[in-house]
This record gives sequence, C-alpha cells and structure tokens, in this order.
Amino acid sequence: MPPVTSKRVFDERFATEVLAAVRGLAVDAVPRWGSMTGRELTGHLLASLRYSMGEVPFDVPPQVPPWRGHILRWLFLDLGLSMPRHVRFRSHDGDVVPLATVDGGIDDLGKVLLRVAHAGPDEIPRPAPHPYFGVLTWLQWKAFHVRHIDHHLSQFGIKH
Repeated sequence: MPPVTSKRVFDERFATEVLAAVRGLAVDAVPRWGSMTGRELTGHLLASLRYSMGEVPFDVPPQVPPWRGHILRWLFLDLGLSMPRHVRFRSHDGDVVPLATVDGGIDDLGKVLLRVAHAGPDEIPRPAPHPYFGVLTWLQWKAFHVRHIDHHLSQFGIKH
C-alpha cells in the first residue's frame, strides 16, 4: 500500500468533486473488487458521514485493541497509506456485520458532503469512536472521510 503523495482536504471543492463522481456512477455499476453496487455506495457514504456527525448509530464493538487503533490511525490518517480492501466489522458476538448504510439518494449525499466540508469542530457533537481508529477529532474524521471516499471511488475505477 503506497502512501498518498498529496494530502487532500475535505473542503467544498472535494465535496463537489465527490458528488459529481458519484452522480456519474450507474446504480448497477460493477466494482473492481467487493460486491457493493453504485446504489449501495451512496447509502454507505451517507452512513459514514452522518455517523461522524453523531447522527447515525453503528453498534459494533472496537475492532482492535486501543494501542493497535492508535497505530492504524497513524498509518492511514497521518502517513496516508491506502486503505485495505475487504474491511469487515464484527458484532459483539463475533459475527461479521454488513457495511453500514442508510436510506438516501444523491441529493442527500450532496447536502451531507457540503455540511461536512463547512462544519468546524465546535459544530459537531462528539460521535462514538471509530471501530478501528478509536476516538477521532473532527479534523481526523474529515481526513478519514477523504481516505474512505477515495477508497470506494477507486473501487469503481473513479479518479476525481
């Protein structure tokens, strides 16, 4: 996993580029890996963005011990390593749970992308910790979203 050469920022330009990329993706688009469809991508990105804003619950336990979460956070958010494919979450009883999704369409995604782009740390309630990275600041959440969104767009062969 090579490091990302430039550090992208979750700003209005990023939000607009992401929305245009997702808007151009067919709902039945076939990914390069995994089984997510274009329609599921929208719901998954909505869930992730809204979770970080404290709006969507995701009841899974921490997926790694805290010390490992610190290392993963440093590798992916600070150093910029690419996210691995086929990440899974396990429930409290150890079963694999499906990726989080919420209902909503492309217009909903556009609104949430812009809210995240414009929101400062004082405007966001403290969400639950990330299942792999632990407690994140708002700037860390935004950095995570850049990596996460780029990961899923590359899943469909989209460069933006």
